[in-house]
Amino acid sequence: MSALTVDTNKMNKNNNNETTNSVGAPVKPSFINYSGSHFDYNGTVEYFLEQMDKVSIVCCCDLSYNTKTYEYEVVAYPNDTYILYAVQIFCEPKRNCHVIEFRRLDGCGFTYRDHIMEVWTELKERDIGPGVSTTAKPKMPTLDMKSLDKDDDFSVGVDALQGPLNLVRDKVFYKSHMGLTMLISAVKNPETRKAFNETRAMTIVMEVGKVAKGMAKLDVSILQVVSAILREGAVRGYHEEMVEGGVLEFALDILGNSHTSTQKEILEVQRNFVDVLISLVGIYYEQWHGEIRGIKEVIQLFNPRETTTYSELDRLERKIQALLYAMENSPTRDYFDYVVRDSPTTSRDHVVGDSRYPPMKAYAYMKSSEDGKDGRDKY
Repeated sequence: MSALTVDTNKMNKNNNNETTNSVGAPVKPSFINYSGSHFDYNGTVEYFLEQMDKVSIVCCCDLSYNTKTYEYEVVAYPNDTYILYAVQIFCEPKRNCHVIEFRRLDGCGFTYRDHIMEVWTELKERDIGPGVSTTAKPKMPTLDMKSLDKDDDFSVGVDALQGPLNLVRDKVFYKSHMGLTMLISAVKNPETRKAFNETRAMTIVMEVGKVAKGMAKLDVSILQVVSAILREGAVRGYHEEMVEGGVLEFALDILGNSHTSTQKEILEVQRNFVDVLISLVGIYYEQWHGEIRGIKEVIQLFNPRETTTYSELDRLERKIQALLYAMENSPTRDYFDYVVRDSPTTSRDHVVGDSRYPPMKAYAYMKSSEDGKDGRDKY
């Protein structure tokens, strides 16, 4: 969506108390209450649309806007968990303002709440809405598999992964999806490395992903979790098994066949696979000459824009630019900070707790991991 010209003096305050419904937002019937979370907004519709585009970058969500109903359908993957919700603009004649209504359509309620708290905070920074109340309950805590007694020798055994892997192999779609979802959190934990290596879990994940390519609409849900696991695996020491299992060909196949798709859900799959390629290029730069040529050919299908204004790029375009940059620069050079701009530091891409490292730091992460150190300590 292109940027719109707005009168910034009418952001969220209308001193003359004039109606801002210049473009005809719908009016909700008086006998129907506003559902979900909502707030009054005294600014222009144009300004709200412009700021939502910016908030979607910061909060890592994909928008589609219906100009007839003044409604966004929003897809997001906080902690790689799918949620779907609507954001609709209503005119409120009685109070001479607009009402912005949020409605959860699909996904875990707690995950949705945590995500919406981030969205409201970002909107407040742009003079839209009240933000998050100081009396609101904090976000849900994130649990991990670390030993409570901090035993350095603690590691998750193979048996702990057998259950999820059995589900992953199941031909019933929802069972396979459930097993893959379990592996996402497991792969982010260093205590599971031995179990992942011994079970060759990455190979199993790729095999399931390759089968999912031919599952029509079901493939996007499976490929989203598969790509998230591979994205994490590429920076956590599983790259050799992944390359041996054909992850490069798999990633290029998915990207090459999905570049014309109009599904919002496929965007997360594409971003994850571009992250995989960025990580692998950083690790195998010196060995991959013909491979890099093939990667460039597939990436050109996305018609990457040549622009010097970083803010003009969406999240997928930013990752593509980072990949193109990586393929032109040796990983021995000091270019890791370039991709720190991949998205704002408040996004899940760069929150250490979510283990989403800037992609071009993958090479440095792997080098430090070989020495038994955690790459996060260096950056």
